[in-house]
Amino acid sequence: MGGSGKTTLAKELYNINFSSFERCSFVFDVRDAASRNALCEKQKKLLADLGVHHLQFDNVDEGKVILANRLSGHGALIVLDDVDHIDQLNSLLPNKHNLGSNSMVIVTTRELGVLKSWGLSCIYNMPALAKPHAKQLFCWHAFLQPFPPVEFETLVEEFLKACNGLPLSLKEKRKAGQ
Repeated sequence: MGGSGKTTLAKELYNINFSSFERCSFVFDVRDAASRNALCEKQKKLLADLGVHHLQFDNVDEGKVILANRLSGHGALIVLDDVDHIDQLNSLLPNKHNLGSNSMVIVTTRELGVLKSWGLSCIYNMPALAKPHAKQLFCWHAFLQPFPPVEFETLVEEFLKACNGLPLSLKEKRKAGQ
């Protein structure tokens, strides 16, 4: 579900580990790019982040060939954020077995089946936050402080009950309704 902190956790893992890798890339909003037929741009970003610049290609299939050849043997930290289809993974990492043995790939998704069908070996399911943590996270986003103003305490409790431990799901709903 949206709002559980998948991207936030991936950012933290990236920030903690990026200095241990010779190459790094964090590719945000893959699902959105795919819906706009912009996966080619994400391929170019991934290549540029990994040190391959100024390559010209006009479609995803060309990008897959270049990525398969250029990523082999590199020790890379790659984060693919908000993936919702196996084709997106195959477009951005067409030959995952050619990455260097000291590589790490992190994929965030709402679709567990995508990870399983791609053959990822380690899958972490995000749990809902404990109520005190959910409240604190909600308040940071709503009030820019870890607790609600007194006059909003009851309203915050109602929001937390409605979002069932996923306070950022309210933010996600707002985005979807725009």
